[in-house]
Parts: sequence; structure tokens; C-alpha cells
Amino acid sequence: MIKTPLMASIASVLTTKNCNLQLEKAYLHWIKHFIYFNGKRHPQELGELEVARFLTYLVTELKVPLAAQNQALFAITFMYRHVLMMDLSKMPCQLAKNTEQLSHKRLQSYQYTKRAMTQLTPTLDNSSMVDNQFILWPLQN
Repeated sequence: MIKTPLMASIASVLTTKNCNLQLEKAYLHWIKHFIYFNGKRHPQELGELEVARFLTYLVTELKVPLAAQNQALFAITFMYRHVLMMDLSKMPCQLAKNTEQLSHKRLQSYQYTKRAMTQLTPTLDNSSMVDNQFILWPLQN
């Protein structure tokens, strides 16, 4: 199934590092996509700029989810570090985060918890229990 020596060596290193089969397939997919995006040029000829362009393409054109963006970044970084033995430390990329989505989830969690707590024990003053004890704790990322 793996046709090129580069892809075979990536699969070999992933197997050596005891990565599961799903992760191996996903990494090979993203690396292949990266190579095709760059005109089938060997990754040794490419650098930080091409990686940044590819990740930007994933976000702006393909609109892939955050988890997929991060997985693509991890796959490419893995290939450069562990297979090609090249450093991409100057790459102007970082993990994708959606802070708006996180704050919305916190608000939903707060509202759900408050509703649930008011229904738990009818003998207690639920409003003070919810407002003073449970909800005012700071939420962590």
C-alpha cells in the first residue's frame, strides 16, 4: 500500500514508536496531503514557509476542524523531527484554538449546572447553594 520510500520510512518510525494503526493512517494521510499540496516536492526541499502555507490552506480553504488542523501540524512536525531529522523551530505556527467556542461551552455548563442544582434537593435553599458554593469556583481550561 505504501509506495514511496519516504512514506515507508515514516510508517516504519511510527511503528517503532508503538503508535496505533489509526494514528499511523492519519499521519500518513496528512503528510501525503502536504506533499501533494506542494506539487509533489520532497519535504526536504520544503521548509517553514511551505508548512505555514499548507496549514493556512487547511484553515481558509478547506475549513477543517481544529482537531484536524492540530493533527496535520503534529504529523508534519513528526515527519521533520523523527524521519527527516530537520528542525522546524522557526515555524510561525501554533496549535489552533477556538476561544469563542470555549467561553460559549463554559456559559452553557454554568447554566446547565445551575438548573440541575436547583432540582437536586428541595429541602435546602438551592439558590444559595448554587450561587455561593458550586458555581463561583473558577473554571479551568
